[in-house]
Amino acid sequence: RIRQYGVMRAVGMDDHQLTKMISAEAFTYAISGLIVGCAAGLPLSRLMYDVLITRHFGIAWHIPGTLIVVIILFVIASAFREHENLVKLRNEGFPVVLASRYELSDIHTIDVCTVNDYRAAYIVTEYLIKTNHHHISLAIGNLDIYYSRERLRGYKDALIDNGIEFDPDLIMYFDKDNSCFYPKTLDLVKRRPDIDAIFASSDMKAIYILKALNELHIRVPEDISLFGFDNISIASACYPALSTVSQSPNELGRVAARNLIKQIKFKRKYGHLPIPQYNLIDYNLIIRESCITRNPDKQK
Repeated sequence: RIRQYGVMRAVGMDDHQLTKMISAEAFTYAISGLIVGCAAGLPLSRLMYDVLITRHFGIAWHIPGTLIVVIILFVIASAFREHENLVKLRNEGFPVVLASRYELSDIHTIDVCTVNDYRAAYIVTEYLIKTNHHHISLAIGNLDIYYSRERLRGYKDALIDNGIEFDPDLIMYFDKDNSCFYPKTLDLVKRRPDIDAIFASSDMKAIYILKALNELHIRVPEDISLFGFDNISIASACYPALSTVSQSPNELGRVAARNLIKQIKFKRKYGHLPIPQYNLIDYNLIIRESCITRNPDKQK
């Protein structure tokens, strides 16, 4: 009986759907044990490092008479840029996959599965411009996180490439948690009545923004179009239904699980980990009722 271990860090979008697909992919490959842990913040990655290094593993399910491969899967909702312990695990020879949240320095150092956040934000902003929106606000996440910085960069470049000057006064910055975008929207719209669209870098931000706009009796999308990011399940249940970016969590889960299993099998055969892979997953713009094409003759 042989046990092999791997670590996956996955965060963002619909975590339930993502972990469901990872689990399904694991069992497709006859992975007979799965331990799922979930917690917030960097301390878990320290715990994870200590647990793996000291070999204090939990008990996994097993199928009698089969090779037992145990994946320890941590879904970490962490807002921290520092993740030295994940790097240490990789350096110690443990299979590691980062799904969605990673740093630039991780590329070709640790296996990464993600969407092109820069390009997705660029395409959303350009879509809003092409539908005659010219005063586009951005609600951006924690800039300590690489993908937030990439989404901000994509937004800025799309404006500039389409002849619109970047206006820093139109940026709403993350502060503590997503609920901050409710008062920030109240303040911004009162200061800047010329705004005709808001691009939120996550659907949860967009929901708080929608609440603020409703309170101000500002119609979405007639007065202001609203675009989110992630396509979480509640996005289609909002009124109006939220336009958003789908990060294809099914495909992300499949690719991430396959990469982790590949590492486990490769190490078992050759005694070391394979070259880290950098996988970009397709994304799609989901256009719903929260966005319209504006009449260019009736701009604010």
